Amino acid sequence: IDTPVKRYSSGMTVRLGFAVAAHLDPEILVVDEVLAVGDAEFQKKAIGKMEDVSRGEGRTVLFVSHNMVSIQRLCHRGILLNNGQISYMGGITDTIRTYLSGQVIQSEYNNTQYNPSDRLVLLWARVSPARGNFFYSSVPIDIDFAVRINARIPDLVIGFNIRSSFNYPIARADYNDLDGITSLDPGEYVFHFQIPANRLSNGSYNVVLDVAQKNVKNYAGEDSLLTFKVEIDESQKINVFSEPSQEKVSIMRETDWLLSYNKL
Repeated sequence: IDTPVKRYSSGMTVRLGFAVAAHLDPEILVVDEVLAVGDAEFQKKAIGKMEDVSRGEGRTVLFVSHNMVSIQRLCHRGILLNNGQISYMGGITDTIRTYLSGQVIQSEYNNTQYNPSDRLVLLWARVSPARGNFFYSSVPIDIDFAVRINARIPDLVIGFNIRSSFNYPIARADYNDLDGITSLDPGEYVFHFQIPANRLSNGSYNVVLDVAQKNVKNYAGEDSLLTFKVEIDESQKINVFSEPSQEKVSIMRETDWLLSYNKL
């Protein structure tokens, strides 16, 4: 408390500003991306405080963010801005869907501007159906990418996360899932992963690539994000599940959980 503000980092300055504003008893609290800074404990406290202000105290919170999970948790209504103009206004779920529907689908990524001196480079990546041209729920999904390792890196991380269109984490896969190794020799490697059929419901998904030295640097930039949309193949005989269906709503369809059944 005795440290001059001029010696604060930018993150600490924002945290202090939020703490002061949240306790000033304002009628309208405007919060702009404050949850992007600080550690997990601060973010948890910040979300809790905004929920208390809006729900417990009945005041208005205007929350500005690109984090769909936080927006869906905190907000009831949304306003979508495009170049400073209101392009949509309505319920928060519909607002998020409108925002996401305007995003470009990217199923392939090619890194043409990497730094040759980097210790680790993501060269290219793609997500594609294992057969045919459509991401049907009944078709396995291939995720392939190439990496160049220029120097041996301890605690090497190479993998990806599958997230929903609302940015909810769904699954994680890594290069060492089979053998548990922690590093690879320098060279170029191509990695092939496959999501089994009937594992994902219909809907849009993001592949967030993770090519990094653990807790040091992620060499896969934000522009490497891959996206795909799963559709229901009505011709398949398996009992499909879908997001709009309340009877079958779920994230994963585990067709390999059934081990056997016998006629008595």
